[in-house]
Amino acid sequence: MLQNYLKVAFRTFLKNRSFSLINIAGLAIGISTCILISLFVLDELSFDRFHANADRIYRVTELLHLPTEIRHQTVTSPPMAPALQRGFPEIVKTARLSFSSRTISYKDAKFPDTKMMYADSALLQIFSFAMIEGDRDKALTEPYSVVLTERAAKKYFGNEDPLNKIMALSDTLTLTVTGVIQNIPANSHLQFDAAISRATITAFLKGQVEDNWFNNGTYSYILLPEGYNITDLDAKIPAFLDKEMGADRKTTGIWYDLLFQPLTSIHLHATSMYDIGAKGNIKYVYTFTLIAALVLLIACANYINLATAKSVNRAKELGMRKVVGARKNQLAVQLLGESCMITLFAFVVAIALVSAALPSFNLLTEKH
Repeated sequence: MLQNYLKVAFRTFLKNRSFSLINIAGLAIGISTCILISLFVLDELSFDRFHANADRIYRVTELLHLPTEIRHQTVTSPPMAPALQRGFPEIVKTARLSFSSRTISYKDAKFPDTKMMYADSALLQIFSFAMIEGDRDKALTEPYSVVLTERAAKKYFGNEDPLNKIMALSDTLTLTVTGVIQNIPANSHLQFDAAISRATITAFLKGQVEDNWFNNGTYSYILLPEGYNITDLDAKIPAFLDKEMGADRKTTGIWYDLLFQPLTSIHLHATSMYDIGAKGNIKYVYTFTLIAALVLLIACANYINLATAKSVNRAKELGMRKVVGARKNQLAVQLLGESCMITLFAFVVAIALVSAALPSFNLLTEKH
């Protein structure tokens, strides 16, 4: 029976080539458009979710109150994260990041385009950047140590083993390579080639910068326990700031509150000053999702309209099948089977269209 249905469907396709090609083309274009948009949306939603503790990591941001305006900024002062760690035992770990554009070199080769940052040792314990070489817990503890990405290590050292190699920072400081991590995924808001231990700043500048509460240029992250409600921490922040910065801090005319931003919302809700990484927009996600659904719905409606218009021409065939004994459910199976075959062909064509269009689509959306 199934073989007979397939034969009839195939003969129908051949008999109505133009009709079948229009149907397949319309569905294929709709499906391929929907797939491309879905790839974009899924990539946007996947940012920073590859970290094992993604739902427990928060970025500390400041709501800076000025005499004439209020600024929401993603940077904090260097002492803020350590103070939070001391003041709230429920915080598992904290990490501070500061980005730099200084030149790094190895032997006679200089690399001025290195994406570099200073990071606390807890960086590799809070974030799940995969370690290739070195000790995750110790790689960024000592001053003048640096962790490279796999791509950067290959660029600087070629086929040499980078571990324990000596590099120079702006020809003034020597750095020891203490670890290599896998390349940073494209769907990470943190992008860097080299992470230098933050202890280097303390050792070189004797703590002059790290103790300054008004030097707002540091990105601070905290790791909370499983199941911890961030609103519990929010409620304790005013008293914490009064203790650390003085109960009269609001009388100066320049003061700030702290806000905690979930790691997984940073990319799509990047509305603060001094944000880092590629910025997305949750409104675009909603808009493109709606567009994908509408395109697919229009493709389906177009197919239904064409099939309905063509049904008049098939009335004689279906009537003859009833005369020779075909039951209603058999006719339904036959017609639905033909629709499924057309959809399957359209899906195969759509996959081919997506494969062909993907390089240009990546270029257009700056995705990978």
